[in-house]
Parts: sequence; C-alpha cells; structure tokens
Amino acid sequence: MKLLSPAGHSRCASFPSGGRSLISLSRMKTWYYTNMLWTQIRNLVAMLCLSILFLPSSVLSNTHFVSLSGAGHWPYTNWTDAATSIQVAVDASVDGDVVFVTNGTYVSASQIIVTNGITIQSVNGASWTTVDGGYPWYTNRCIYLGHSNSVLTGFTITNGYAPGTEDSSEACGGGISAVSGALVWKCIITGNTAVYLGGGVSGGTVSNCLLIGNATVGGGWSGPGGGWSTPGAGGAAAGSRVFCFDFTSAS
Repeated sequence: MKLLSPAGHSRCASFPSGGRSLISLSRMKTWYYTNMLWTQIRNLVAMLCLSILFLPSSVLSNTHFVSLSGAGHWPYTNWTDAATSIQVAVDASVDGDVVFVTNGTYVSASQIIVTNGITIQSVNGASWTTVDGGYPWYTNRCIYLGHSNSVLTGFTITNGYAPGTEDSSEACGGGISAVSGALVWKCIITGNTAVYLGGGVSGGTVSNCLLIGNATVGGGWSGPGGGWSTPGAGGAAAGSRVFCFDFTSAS
C-alpha cells in the first residue's frame, strides 16, 4: 500500500504487509512542529543577543565593590568578591557604573585614574573611608577624574602630592585633579600639596566639601589656590568650606 501526497503523485511513506507504518503521520507532524519551534527559539535568542549588544551602557550598568578584606575576584560585583584596590574596581567599570568602597584607609603608590563616567562612593562617608597618597613616601596625587561625568563622593583625601614644573598639569591638584564637569562631593580634602596650582583640588566642581591644611609650594612661581583652583573655565566650589590655612608659598 502507498501513502500519496495530496496531489496524488509523491510517495511519503510505505506500509508493510502487516499494516504498520514505518513513520506515522502523527510522528511526522510532531517532528515538523518541534523543528519549527526550535528554529523560532534560536531566532529569538539571536535577536535578543543583538539587542543587548547595542543597548546603551547605562542600561547595562553594574555595581562594583571595594573592601580591604575582599577576595579580589573580577568583576567585583559583591562584597565577598570585592576588590582590595579602588583602581582595579575602577578599571572593571564602564560608563554609568558605581563603585562602592567600604571603611578603611586605601594607600596608593600611584594616582587613581578615572577615565569613564562612573561614580565612586564610600559606604559610610568621609569620616570612615580615606584615600591616602602616601606623601612623602610616594610623590603622586590621590585621584585624577578624567571624565566629565565622573563623581567622587564621601572620602577623606589626604597626603597627595602633585610634582612638576610651572604651568604643568602634573603640578596641579595634589589631592584631586578633575576635568570640567567632574564632581567632588561631600569629601574632606586635607594635607595635600601641589607644586603649582590647587594643593587640595584643581578643576572640576567641588560641592559640600571641607578643604583644610592643603598647600601649593612652588617657590617664586607657585600659583594660587592652596585649597582649590580652577586652571580653566567650568570649575566651581559650591557650598564648600575652604579654611584660611590652606596656603600658597611663594618664597
């Protein structure tokens, strides 16, 4: 016996003399619809992957963690796997990410460099979390905020040093050097030194901060701003307290 297609010409399956089909119609239908279903699923997954690939970075933002007792497992997305260095957590971040830093003093032998639009935030505020540049043992500023959307909030910034020569950007901002638009918020900035401009902070926007005991010490050509200075347009020091013994030495 032959099973014919609707046109009556093509043989789809054969039936042996016993009357049992080798491939039943129901099994063929099941195979057909299952195959179609998996094809649709594969197409959907492919479209989803492409959509995720082209999402704005802010939608894919992550939180990274820093703790002196962290295990240091990249990409540091929980307290157990937290980085022990602020810089390595910053390096794992992209625009829109947040780096949370818990209590402790983080001593750095080189400046922390931020090149993405991220927020670096302490958990419990400036009284509990310190970035220490290590001066005079090390001669580097504490932090460079190199992106206009970068934010630093809730830290004590101390013992930073910006060496260099007159009119050199390296000699500005012993504690923090920031590009226009970068925000320093609710920080205590103390005991930092710059050879030229801004012993505490150079550039950026400084808001609700305490600047105390910072200095520029460049001799006869030392510039202004023992506490804070802006070498160009776009800077501001809003709601911050700059104490008078932030000083400039011109001797």
